[in-house]
Amino acid sequence: FTALGKEDLFMAKAFDNRVGMAGTIQAGQILAESSHPNRLILCGTVQEEVGLRGAKTAANHAKPDVAIVLEGPPADDTPGFSRVDCQGRLGAGVQIRLFDPSAITNPRLARLAIETAQAEGIPHQVTVRRSGGTDAGSFHLANEGIPSVVLGVPARYIHSHNAIIDVNDYLHMLSLTIALVRRLDEETVEGLVTYL
Repeated sequence: FTALGKEDLFMAKAFDNRVGMAGTIQAGQILAESSHPNRLILCGTVQEEVGLRGAKTAANHAKPDVAIVLEGPPADDTPGFSRVDCQGRLGAGVQIRLFDPSAITNPRLARLAIETAQAEGIPHQVTVRRSGGTDAGSFHLANEGIPSVVLGVPARYIHSHNAIIDVNDYLHMLSLTIALVRRLDEETVEGLVTYL
């Protein structure tokens, strides 16, 4: 990657989804050295852009209780987008996605992610995407339905040779991922899917 004039901005190709994989690896390393109530399964998938194929296989093979999908979603803070239509801004924190055409986030898991970010003082932005999709689209439908949430680092110009992220958004995604995993004990996970 290349550091831009402002040292917090980085430019590289394929931040969607290299930034998600970097977060997955780094969160796994940190969580491996700390106490939490979970057995972690870390996974990188293939062919998300052409039908979520790798996520379908991973979900059916691993059968996780919860899926936290780390993503490099679009930042819409560019000329041509109004502030009303802007669903992601660089430097505004980790994105917590509630909806996109491929998935609706489990409402209780979405609430837990937002409450965790607030409690930990992690800057975040809540988004509803009108287009696109993520591996959560496969995870939330797999098996009996896997509660899934997408945490993202907004990236300008995704799917190009020059995507741009704010490294602070990455650090906020990493912090929220770790804090969320630490809160997902057996009782909390059961509460995501029990309605009686």
